[in-house]
Amino acid sequence: MIKFRVDKSTIRKLSKESTVLLCKPFWIFAFLSAILSIFFLLVGYLDDAEALIYGYPFLIIAILLILETLVFSYRINKGNNLRYETYNKDGFIDYSVSFFKDEFEVSNLNSKSIKKFHKAEIVNVKVTKSFIFIRLTSKQKIPLLKTEETLHLFKDCGIKKK
Repeated sequence: MIKFRVDKSTIRKLSKESTVLLCKPFWIFAFLSAILSIFFLLVGYLDDAEALIYGYPFLIIAILLILETLVFSYRINKGNNLRYETYNKDGFIDYSVSFFKDEFEVSNLNSKSIKKFHKAEIVNVKVTKSFIFIRLTSKQKIPLLKTEETLHLFKDCGIKKK
């Protein structure tokens, strides 16, 4: 059984790393759209006015993707802070992770909630700087604090480092 504590600074790191992990494809697409927009707008204003037809839609796409990532970031931060404010005791949330007979059990010791899942339910495991994100077949994502023990526990589940 692995136990760890989460405090407010860890929740801020979780919000940041969750946002980066979820929004990276949006940032890449927004960057490409912005480059194409700049190209078509420059060509449209300097040489051929028909290129403006392509420049403005790419600009709108880039702006919408940036706004979407800001909304994602706000919602992730708000959800993590709400969960922290709901379950903390003395500024900490205590978790335990255990593995028995091909079944993982993640327990929030403050709220007495338990999430059980089988090893076969794990779709992928992504490791970031401070966390391990586990994605299940039910589309749930479970963030766990990255320690040597948790890395060892999930080593056979297809870890992908990000």
